[in-house]
Amino acid sequence: MTAFLDSKRRWLFNAVEDCRSKHSPELPQRYVSGAKVMYRGRRLILQVESADVEQVTIACRSRFFIQVPHQLAGNEREDAIEQALTNWKRDRAWHN
Repeated sequence: MTAFLDSKRRWLFNAVEDCRSKHSPELPQRYVSGAKVMYRGRRLILQVESADVEQVTIACRSRFFIQVPHQLAGNEREDAIEQALTNWKRDRAWHN
């Protein structure tokens, strides 16, 4: 039995690491276009654009489409995206 486990050690290590990386609750370093966010067990890409909107709006298909008011920039912009995304996911968790 030990020889079998030894022969599968590398495969087992890689499988565990793969599962760990897919299911870790990592947050993106930044809430900008191209960053990935976990949603329903998948990492979805953010597509962020400035728009003529009053508040951050979010739509989700195969990625998150996020529109941000033109006047938001820098940390204020990313904080608004983070808060809106948190609220958006929370609303879906309670209503689905």
